Amino acid sequence: MLPALCLCLVIQTSPIVVSIDHGKFSPRRLKLLATGTLSIENHDATPYTVESPGLFAGDVIIPPKGKIEVSPLYEAGTYTAMIEETPNDEITIDFEGRPVDDPLLRETPFDAARRRDRQPLLFEPGAEPAYGAFTTFNISVKGEAARQSLLKDLYRLQEQLSDDRPPTELAAYFTPESWQRLCPSVALIVGLGPTAYDARRFSPKVAYSRPKGLHPFMLGPKVQAPLSPTKDLIVRATSDSHWFNLRVCRLVWSRLKGRIAAPTLESGYAPPRGRSPILGGFFDGIGNPSGADRERAAYAGGNGSYLSYFRIAFDEARFAKLPRSAQEALVGRTKTSGHLVKGSLNSHRERAQNDGKSLIVRMPFIFDDGPSETGLLFTSAQASIDRQFERILSTFMLPKPHRDSLLSYMKFESAAYYYIPPSPRGSFPGSLRGL
Repeated sequence: MLPALCLCLVIQTSPIVVSIDHGKFSPRRLKLLATGTLSIENHDATPYTVESPGLFAGDVIIPPKGKIEVSPLYEAGTYTAMIEETPNDEITIDFEGRPVDDPLLRETPFDAARRRDRQPLLFEPGAEPAYGAFTTFNISVKGEAARQSLLKDLYRLQEQLSDDRPPTELAAYFTPESWQRLCPSVALIVGLGPTAYDARRFSPKVAYSRPKGLHPFMLGPKVQAPLSPTKDLIVRATSDSHWFNLRVCRLVWSRLKGRIAAPTLESGYAPPRGRSPILGGFFDGIGNPSGADRERAAYAGGNGSYLSYFRIAFDEARFAKLPRSAQEALVGRTKTSGHLVKGSLNSHRERAQNDGKSLIVRMPFIFDDGPSETGLLFTSAQASIDRQFERILSTFMLPKPHRDSLLSYMKFESAAYYYIPPSPRGSFPGSLRGL
């Protein structure tokens, strides 16, 4: 009977069409095969944000009277997709799952980004690395040529980490087969802080090249963060190997020996399956834009991006003592499914999600340095610090009376902004014309 088709729909072809009429899904349940995709069609005159924790790589923003095709991630299971603007409506998706691509056939992040004149800042949905490490430091040498030589040497290391063989200093740790397995997850990016464009230390030409949107983090008093000076450079190493990332940071120090000062080292792991261990397994950080919205959020048509970098300690023990209902009210989601919790204007999801006009690409790593030393190495990519990241922080998360309630469990230990330069072919990130 035709009415039964609206309750459960099994389709063998791709894409499967899902309609939204008057804020409600049709059908109510469907089966998605391994090769399937979803075409979500919005028949209404208002935009909708659709999310499905564990199934979609991030938020899917459906324009009025428009449609978006969505590819699922990899893992089989039964998932729920929700419309954020009408959270009472859901669709159940039984996903058959699909095999993860053979890592030996995957293109390295460096090569994929280089084809677009970029650094490997973002990861392909479903192929995010398991671990990340960060080192920041100052440039101790002076002059334009010395600065450019240092940046060029960092680019050479970026290149070598995508080669068929590992850099010489790391070769003893790998067989050809083990390097082949790891290499598709390896990426290195270089970011420049505001002081990396100092005219007195380097040159007026260097200062002139500073992006207009780059500035120090000045909201420290509002988040009770120490206003320590931002280092000149940040280097992020990511891969599916924790020890490897740490060795890459040390390799950076070794190759730049005598030219850098005061290096730091921090590392963490990606939230498993999108669930945050410091939040006891809640879904968190899944509100990323997808598709073209993700591209616009990070780059806005250019090949450079801005990186926010925060170390945020989290009072995991105090949070864990709360009853589950109180935890869900703080996070803004139910623990098991990630469903939205209604009526909590001060929840983290409600505040951090903002009004949907300031999209950023979140790339968090959890740090765990011992008892009472857990938290988040929060990084995000955005095309504008002021219009995107700081708008979320200043307009939605910090002001009373709707201050983000989860902030009372956080301690901002450091905060900084960096510019991730393009990587033009025939040159290197941070290159200046004529050098």
